Amino acid sequence: MKRFMKILLPIALIALLSTSCGSSGGGGSILGPGDGGGILGPGGGDGRASGGIGGTGISKGTVTGFGSVIVNGVTFNTDTTTFTIDDNPGTQADLALGMLVEVDVAEDGTTAGAVIFEPEVEGPIAARDDQNNTLTVLGRTIIVDGNTRIEDSDDNIVNFSTLQINDSLEISGLVFLDGRILATHIRYRNDISFDPTTIVELKGTIQALNDASFFIGAQEINHNGVVFSLTLSNGLFVEVKGTLDGSILNAVQIDEEEIFDPEDDLEVEIEGLVTGFVQGNFTNFSVSGQAVLRNSATIFENGSLFDLALNVRLEVEGRMVGGILVAEKIQ
Repeated sequence: MKRFMKILLPIALIALLSTSCGSSGGGGSILGPGDGGGILGPGGGDGRASGGIGGTGISKGTVTGFGSVIVNGVTFNTDTTTFTIDDNPGTQADLALGMLVEVDVAEDGTTAGAVIFEPEVEGPIAARDDQNNTLTVLGRTIIVDGNTRIEDSDDNIVNFSTLQINDSLEISGLVFLDGRILATHIRYRNDISFDPTTIVELKGTIQALNDASFFIGAQEINHNGVVFSLTLSNGLFVEVKGTLDGSILNAVQIDEEEIFDPEDDLEVEIEGLVTGFVQGNFTNFSVSGQAVLRNSATIFENGSLFDLALNVRLEVEGRMVGGILVAEKIQ
């Protein structure tokens, strides 16, 4: 779990960036609240272009190909790569198209020192909305669109209609500011039958904490009697593992999520949704919680600065300066 970029912005910047706005004009694909449409670039397609990290850095995005691993349009050599899959040692064979991964990039810019994957949520389907193509898993709304890759445990492609209540899923995707997940890959765990002993997993921010329970989004979590080393507090970002008793998640393990804190001058490329945007401000915004600065030198591909809006899906490439990603290229 120590891999997805979860950035704590300075308080003043959060207040600025979290202000919502309507869609701006232009051809960019936009996902508004409750909308399952639209994905990467204007005019259809995935809007990707060549590019990549120019030196030591981090690339976070969906896997789009193999023969090594392709992320954010870059083919990374994996001959000496260390793979971590859901906090456990793994191999490249554990990856699948559409999985959101973090790549630690070596100095040559094309070798992956490490590839880390961890799902956003693992658990049973509580509800399925065929009209809006959404699922509910552990209180999280999962948006499924035409780009979501759904595979069973044997890597066979599965249709949305195949998924049934109580089927166990492992979901990877891009997270909206309100906690909804745009699924990029869903693993249908047809190799297990969900029961009260099945371990489920959820990441999120603690809310409504008391001596016995707290919430992550709409999911109530019972922490009474759990022994853990961290001090729980509202606003703490955690990973919870446990079992379900009806609608209550009984925690057996609670871990604080490490905050990604890239050093200055580190090259970073990130694929994500615009999670902070003030209408008319095309200079400062955030992608997947990461503060981004656009300046006059920023290059746009498959769109322009006027396509920037809340919930647009982007790839941003640049360099870290004082905790802010100074964008060299936005796709």
